[in-house]
Amino acid sequence: MVNRSRDHIVADILEAAKYKRKTFTELMRNANISYVQAKIYIPSVVEVGLLDKIHVSDRVGGAENVYKIADEGKRFLEKSAYTLEILGKIEEAMSKINKPKSVRTS
Repeated sequence: MVNRSRDHIVADILEAAKYKRKTFTELMRNANISYVQAKIYIPSVVEVGLLDKIHVSDRVGGAENVYKIADEGKRFLEKSAYTLEILGKIEEAMSKINKPKSVRTS
């Protein structure tokens, strides 16, 4: 398995919280990151404003934190998708240029 870059891990965390509020554990599972990675990445993503942390209380007196994507996180995902699209086009163009030309022998 190829290691993901930091921006891919951040994007996976944001994608996990894009449509529905998620708990820490749900984010960790949906983004496919370890507990150690989650303890580093999730608070950092919250700190820079890409993810919102919301304290929720229930009727029984219990409480938990849930996370949802912030507007800045949505912009990050849009820009990331655009960047990946452009990089894909560049790689495609490069592969056309670098293709070995067939040599005809008689």
